[in-house]
Parts: sequence; structure tokens; C-alpha cells
Amino acid sequence: MNANVEVTLATDLLQRGHTIQTNVFFRIAHPLIGESDSLAIAPVQPTTAARLVGRLVAVNFGKSFIVQRVVGRDAAGGQVYIKSDLTRNAPTAVPLQTVVGQVTEVRKASCALRLEGRAGRAFGRMVAALSIRLVDREGLPVAIGTARRRFFRSIIKLLFAIQWQVCKRSLSPPHPLAH
Repeated sequence: MNANVEVTLATDLLQRGHTIQTNVFFRIAHPLIGESDSLAIAPVQPTTAARLVGRLVAVNFGKSFIVQRVVGRDAAGGQVYIKSDLTRNAPTAVPLQTVVGQVTEVRKASCALRLEGRAGRAFGRMVAALSIRLVDREGLPVAIGTARRRFFRSIIKLLFAIQWQVCKRSLSPPHPLAH
């Protein structure tokens, strides 16, 4: 199937209120999402940008989707700023209308991680706040090799590692002696 047709079909399904499941064929939102992971993307109501801060969203760029974290919004609420968690690139402003879905679950071979609920939203906002620290006050990338960059990247990676360990433990079989 043509990529344009797939994006159009996925956008149409999301706009009609359906959740879609898709496989990842490239590295996005690393380290949370990697190649061969599966994502559940639910429709999002483009009425309130404030509720999207910290969430992983699917943005329709015409010929493709991009999945990145919302790290901010403009005062008027017509745009959101998206950014990869570990990159030092400045956030990109996108119109709220292009945000067609939010990632609600990441499924790896070992477990499924739900990104909804109070804990999921708090975690997302925390990662967004740390991720934005990889950009300096003028919107320029923090220099590679600086202690500040290494510190914030390490904290983000540690948070994701803890999150996946908790997910794996929640699926572990009960101990044979436990009743």
C-alpha cells in the first residue's frame, strides 16, 4: 500500500474516533520506543493543547506520521511544540490540527507499557521538562559533551530504564511458593 494512502487511512480512522495499532519500523522517541515495537494510538481532541503537554503524539505531516513528545504550547493554544526526548534539537512548532492521535500503549516483546492514567501523564510531563533542558534559553542546542547535556540525557535514560523494569516485573509469573 502507498504510504500516502496509509497515512490518510490512519488519519481518517483516528478522526472517526477509532484507536489504531501500528508497528514501528524505525527508531522513534528513543529509548521509550524502538524498532519492532507496537504502538496503540488513540484519537485526540484538538481542542485543548494544555492536556497534551508531556504526551507522545502522532502528528500528520501529509506523507507521514511522526511520533514525538509535546514539550510545550503557545499561549493562544493553536500550536504545540514537539521534540524527541533525547535529541538536543530545539522543539518544533506544529499546528494543533495536525496532531491526530496520542500514543496510549507501547508494546515490546517483553511487556506492554500503558501511558495513560495519572502516573503515565506525570511521567510524560517529567520527561518533557527534562528533555527541554537539552536546549538552552535561546532555543539553541546544548553543546555535545557538556556536563549539562550528559546529566539530563542520563536522567531521561534512567527514568525509561526504571519504567521498563517496573513493566517487566508486573508481568513476571508468581513465585512458585507464593499462594
